[in-house]
Amino acid sequence: MALTAQQSLTQNIVSGGRTRTYRVYLPALYNGQTPRPVVFNFHGSGGAASSYEGYTRFKQVADTANFILITPQGLVLQPGSTTGWNNFTGVVNGPDDVRFVSDMIDALVKKYNVDTTRIYSAGWSNGGLMGYHLAWQLGHRIAAVGSVCGSMQDSMYFRLQPSRPISIIEIHGTNDALVPYNGGLNGGLYLMPVDSIMRYWVQYNGCDTTPTVTDLPNTNPLDFSTVKRYQWASGTNNTEVELLKITGGGHTWPNWTLNNGGTNRDITADVEMWRFFRRHTLNQTSGVVEQLVKGSPRFTLAPNPATDHLVLYPTDKPLQPSHVEIFDLSGRLVLRQDLRVQDGCCPIGIRVEGLKAGVYVLKVVEVDGVVGVGRVLVGGGD
Repeated sequence: MALTAQQSLTQNIVSGGRTRTYRVYLPALYNGQTPRPVVFNFHGSGGAASSYEGYTRFKQVADTANFILITPQGLVLQPGSTTGWNNFTGVVNGPDDVRFVSDMIDALVKKYNVDTTRIYSAGWSNGGLMGYHLAWQLGHRIAAVGSVCGSMQDSMYFRLQPSRPISIIEIHGTNDALVPYNGGLNGGLYLMPVDSIMRYWVQYNGCDTTPTVTDLPNTNPLDFSTVKRYQWASGTNNTEVELLKITGGGHTWPNWTLNNGGTNRDITADVEMWRFFRRHTLNQTSGVVEQLVKGSPRFTLAPNPATDHLVLYPTDKPLQPSHVEIFDLSGRLVLRQDLRVQDGCCPIGIRVEGLKAGVYVLKVVEVDGVVGVGRVLVGGGD
């Protein structure tokens, strides 16, 4: 592969019938010979990838750590008419941003030498909310998630059903007026308290319930804020949860290039997130196994073993299917089939004639986010 390092490229991709755009930054050390990690960094509401890429310091960190930086562009969402990520209820004809990320990963793997066990999500504000959405619905492909000024809408929080434990780091100021640390309204939507979100992931990951707490040095007293680190360790598959609580910090990215009031300068968010990310690698096989164990399918599959097709039968009340995904036991997505909601009352046919003989994991995603998982044997082998 030719040396194409230290450059920013704008790429287009068709995802879900829409043309989507993202920026690729190849670090100075990238030579295409060794698989490299990937960090996605999602802008906030109303943001633009081209400017946001320069606001944070991830390019400088990428040049040192040699990872590929991806800065996607959100679409204009209705209502609101601003660019952002579709992780709220009530968005009209909104894009499937989870699918967009999955499609970007597929495209990057084809074009660059990507370490698929070390793909990470970072983001600010609405982009931080996007990270939690990916932890919920794309955990089989994302190794860890970092959020600055992020949260979750209450209606989504209370139906969380992640596919596997995943490491989370949140960086949040106590004086954040847009995504309040203690929870509150934003645009008529209630966003959950940061402590509630941390508590959820600590419990779900099986981490130590008592955190290690460290006061970080107040190296810049002129920013009128201080940082305390909370670390919940020893989770399932070495997962952990971390919170950098910025007392006096506002709705900003710590030590970004903008000169906003309320910006903490004691830490650099990009450095803190990479320090956290690099400790975590996606164990794809165990992730798929955990989907099998934790899933509560509301359907049966027949014939199983299957040859060229199988049929999905609802077992109790009708489904509200959005799509079906099939993974091999390495965690690789091998088939995706979009479904119609009106099909949920009846048997649904799924074509599998293109799959090699073996064991696969089938995941049904419903329109409300509920996921059911089952095992299917293709080709009669075991």
